[in-house]
Amino acid sequence: MRRLGLALLAVIACLVAATPATAAISFTAHTVTLSGGTGPVGIASDSFAGPGSSDLVTANSGSNNTSLLLGNGAGGFSNASGSPFGGPTSAQDVATGDFNNDAIPDAVVAGNTQIIVRLGDGSGGLSGPTTVTNAVFNSSVVTGDFNSDGNLDFAASSAGLGAQQINVYLGNGSGTTFSLAASSPITIGAGSTDLATADFNNDSHPDLAVVAPNDKTLQVFLGTGSAGAFNAQPVVNFAGGSNPAMVATGDVNNDGNADAAVSNTVGGGSGIFVRLGNGAGGFSNSASPTTVNAGTTPEGIVVADLDGDGLDDLAVANNTSPGGVTVLFNNGSGTSYTNNGTLTSGGNGTLGLTTLDTDIDGNTDLAATNSGGGTGTTVTAFVQQQPTASVNPTSLNFGNHVINTQSATQTVTLTNNGPETIGPLASITGADRGDFVRINDRCTPASIFVPPGGTCTLGVAFHPKSTGAKNATLEIASNAANSPQKVALSGTGVPPAPVSQQALHPRRGRCRRLNHLPRHRVERRRQQLAHQLGGDPHGARADPHRHRAPAVAELGAEQGPGLPRHLRRRLPGLRPGHRPRPAQEEAQGPRQPRRHRRADQRLARRRHRPDPAGQD
Repeated sequence: MRRLGLALLAVIACLVAATPATAAISFTAHTVTLSGGTGPVGIASDSFAGPGSSDLVTANSGSNNTSLLLGNGAGGFSNASGSPFGGPTSAQDVATGDFNNDAIPDAVVAGNTQIIVRLGDGSGGLSGPTTVTNAVFNSSVVTGDFNSDGNLDFAASSAGLGAQQINVYLGNGSGTTFSLAASSPITIGAGSTDLATADFNNDSHPDLAVVAPNDKTLQVFLGTGSAGAFNAQPVVNFAGGSNPAMVATGDVNNDGNADAAVSNTVGGGSGIFVRLGNGAGGFSNSASPTTVNAGTTPEGIVVADLDGDGLDDLAVANNTSPGGVTVLFNNGSGTSYTNNGTLTSGGNGTLGLTTLDTDIDGNTDLAATNSGGGTGTTVTAFVQQQPTASVNPTSLNFGNHVINTQSATQTVTLTNNGPETIGPLASITGADRGDFVRINDRCTPASIFVPPGGTCTLGVAFHPKSTGAKNATLEIASNAANSPQKVALSGTGVPPAPVSQQALHPRRGRCRRLNHLPRHRVERRRQQLAHQLGGDPHGARADPHRHRAPAVAELGAEQGPGLPRHLRRRLPGLRPGHRPRPAQEEAQGPRQPRRHRRADQRLARRRHRPDPAGQD
């Protein structure tokens, strides 16, 4: 058992050592100045200019308005016509959704005693406001269908020194009318609270998670799906001296349960607290959350797969001067992360953070507001830089190759031109792909990632199954911008070469070759043979048996076998090892076929057999 345990430990150690490191990702910052907007805080992304676009909307606390930024598809942004849009006072947060069911995104902005809804027009504009008023300072807003009627609703949490509240407003599908849910307001902890939505108990109804900084708590409210009502779950406390600021949700450990990540600005391990959901509305690590160090004074936070490995990563906005965003890659368990570094923004006091795909390349990008203490005027988009790759050669020709045999391996070299790591995977496509053999689908030596400037060797062999020209393509897919790289494969299947008669009959090859002489050469040989034996050349051609008796009589038994082998082979009656017929037999004419002779001999024996009955 001890040896088995040591063997298992050795295997595990090898597997750990073979696990590739998380690939680093590069971002390029694109900063845009808001036209007429100052102190941007909240930020959200959606397709306001039409399907496929990637645009931004911000809540500007310093200028009491809302800015709409339209993406150009390459990472840049410009202020939309009519931007900024008025209200609300001290705008704090913004969320998007479709409130009037026209498949066009709308915006809802929360501020002091006001929540304003503006409907999108689908071409990069926002309509006049629908204003919902209350008696609190609204600090956070989220959207969802909280009463299961198919119409989008929104919920807003408040900020203040005492106990705060969540108010749920139910939409009727018009986008202009919202009513307060009967169960609102919902009492929560104190401070500048922050909201997030997720399905924490897997019942298909949206739930709420709220952070109360002054009380240092995280609490989940489970949605019932009816009339906007929620059931409060036990409060989760953070360590003393901490200051939880904002919350985001996702599934960081891939167990199918919603988790929560909370940014913590001071004390108690400044960075991020990760709470793993248990699928019942609580957290499995409530007593000891995972703490991740992340930059300085982290506030805005997102949970998203930033490196495309299928695991949710973390990013936080740093409320510092200069501002920035810290990116942390998930190592797989949701409790361990690799710091990818801090991205410097184009301003101070980075607060709000959201995800989007600014350049429509399939990679997750980031966008952040630079509040600057209420005087900042910029938004920075951090665009992932996709690597490019090249392959050499771009074609492989295997020439003619015998069917049902495999050729020697030919290789191609894939080069990562940077600036990011790539993970190539090769495959063979095309109608004749079955006639080509992929030696390896990953790099050689086996590796998943190729660093910037690195190379990867891939091998292919030709194994035709039938004759004729064969064509296929080696495709190397990766996260490179110009993926896949393609290599043309060609070759021709040919039948095996025929085996010579000499190879089949090595001892009789010379005689066998005579059988394949042209007819005129065979005839000339016969005439030469007849002349040597004193016969008539023409008679030999007309009747090959005419020369047989005189030939034997003249040459005798000794001289006949002394002829060259090829002559004896060609002369009937003088084949190698053949005994000449006696003269009396030759006088009887041509010899009967062997089967006839044997039949006559058997008949003769029967005739001369003694009669057993007549014996004494």
